Amino acid sequence: MTWNTAQENEVVTVLLAGPKPRSDVWQTALSNDPRFRVTAITNDPKDLLVKLSANPDVVLMDAAMFQAAEPFVSALRSMSEAVYAVIPGLPPNDEQAIRSQLTGLAHLKGLYSVDMNLQTLMEKIFADTRAAKLASGTGAWGAMAGGNGHRPVTARIITVWNSAGGVGKTTIASSLAYLASQRGYPTLLIGMGSPPDDLPMMLRLSPEPNLAHWSQNPTLEGLRVITQKVGSMDVLGGFLDDMAAGQMMSINRDAPGSFHSLINTAIRQYAVVVIDTPPSSNAALALSVSNHLVLVGTPTMAAAMRTAEAYRMVFERMIGMHSLSQTSSYLVLNRAGRGLDPSQWHRLAADSVSGKFLPLIATVPDNDAVIAAQNERVIPIERNEAFRQSLMPLAGALFAEHYGSNGNGNGKVRNILGVKVRY
Repeated sequence: MTWNTAQENEVVTVLLAGPKPRSDVWQTALSNDPRFRVTAITNDPKDLLVKLSANPDVVLMDAAMFQAAEPFVSALRSMSEAVYAVIPGLPPNDEQAIRSQLTGLAHLKGLYSVDMNLQTLMEKIFADTRAAKLASGTGAWGAMAGGNGHRPVTARIITVWNSAGGVGKTTIASSLAYLASQRGYPTLLIGMGSPPDDLPMMLRLSPEPNLAHWSQNPTLEGLRVITQKVGSMDVLGGFLDDMAAGQMMSINRDAPGSFHSLINTAIRQYAVVVIDTPPSSNAALALSVSNHLVLVGTPTMAAAMRTAEAYRMVFERMIGMHSLSQTSSYLVLNRAGRGLDPSQWHRLAADSVSGKFLPLIATVPDNDAVIAAQNERVIPIERNEAFRQSLMPLAGALFAEHYGSNGNGNGKVRNILGVKVRY
């Protein structure tokens, strides 16, 4: 299993600005195209500046949102983001007057009449944005340009989760992030737990700064200040208490300081973002921003049922609230060997959801050396090769383009319960 081509996977973030009927049509079209992600929508010119704080790649704007031509022209002149604008049907002289006022604005990539073809425009927006990012080599898009020559495509935003606690989510999340960073991907590991978050304790980090500090300076520089380093990966620890968690999680998703704005900022810098997600209401927020899911279970009957319930929550009850798919989601059985065998466990969970269930991509054996490493506050894959190898199928599925191409993998293909994985 490999990553798709860049043309298929590079995501363009878009701010939609215009009257609601127009923005609704645009949102529907963009939501059905995996190359785009709508990060914010505004139907009010007064709200435009706030929504621009989401740092979109592109602004798709309908000038009819403005009362007159002057504020529309003024707004465009004040922006620096790439803008594709639609103007209402106007007499030729009026339209030409507007165009003449906007001459020379390099960030105005297109000015269209209302009869423009939306699909053609989407193709142009994607091609323009991809070309600009590859040329500039900025952020995660260009971070891999040197060395081995690989460029990451769409940032992997990976939620590691189960609705049950104590299954080893933090162990898997931190190890997966560490593997990504070892392979050269700029990687951020985020803890969302409280109180207190396990990541600082497990990784020998200070409990502060942490996720609660993001809202104080919600910028790329602010993000750099609040992360801590473990090897070559950056870590942002979770909350000290439930009150801090509640305060941040209550911030409107479109506002600066929200968790959504954190992720939108992070993918400008990182090719891989791994979210260690607790079994709480915060999980819905993590799932809503992610494009990959790793469900972690343990080999007991109760854990099989809870894992199946977590699957049902994501793919039945939360439909329309996230961009996850069956093909971008994976199942890991942790601490195997002290309970149900993997096939029996998987069958039990699948039967509880009428047979519709994720394939089991990695089986991590129960290993005292993992516990010993954690007690020493060392990432287990640094101490135990069996543990490292058990995660390779998952790493291969998530990071296949790079994995195995720099000498760290052997390029073999393994069939795991119906899924071909390069490792």
